[in-house]
Amino acid sequence: MHSQSVITDKGYIYSPDGFAVKTAVATIDGKIYKSTGLYSKDGKVFIQVNGDIENKTFVVLSGAEVIGPEAFDGCVSIYQYPSYIYIPSTVKYISQRAFEGGNYNGGSALKPRVYIYDDSYEDTSATSVKEMSVTSEGGVTEIARYNISGQKLNEPQKGINIVQMSDRTVHKEYVR
Repeated sequence: MHSQSVITDKGYIYSPDGFAVKTAVATIDGKIYKSTGLYSKDGKVFIQVNGDIENKTFVVLSGAEVIGPEAFDGCVSIYQYPSYIYIPSTVKYISQRAFEGGNYNGGSALKPRVYIYDDSYEDTSATSVKEMSVTSEGGVTEIARYNISGQKLNEPQKGINIVQMSDRTVHKEYVR
């Protein structure tokens, strides 16, 4: 017998029954909507995948920022290869145990292939190095100098030098 689920004050659905997240179907203005999983009321926390989905591809909705622990437990189809999970760039945190929980395939849980959308990352390029002049104002003096690998230098060397000043500031200096 299933126990009753309740909505908490934070917008989560609490249920001691691990199989409570099943297909929810709603018809609004003649359109049929089917749930893919359980999210917090504001849509920012993905709590658990819908255990009834039959395909092996799951897309976390855009706007979700957190994927909770054991979020993919209970959905056998995504633990069978080939399976894919697509995560939007809005996700900022994935619980270490997000893919734990299921013992499928005779006791060993298969892990699905997880794809994070390309727009989650920004390409960066090296910035140009320009010549700097260091002036000492108010008695600020150089107290240490290091190369780019962090090794202490006795005197300026060609390339990038990291200079520590007496006022506890650090700057990079390009020596020709």
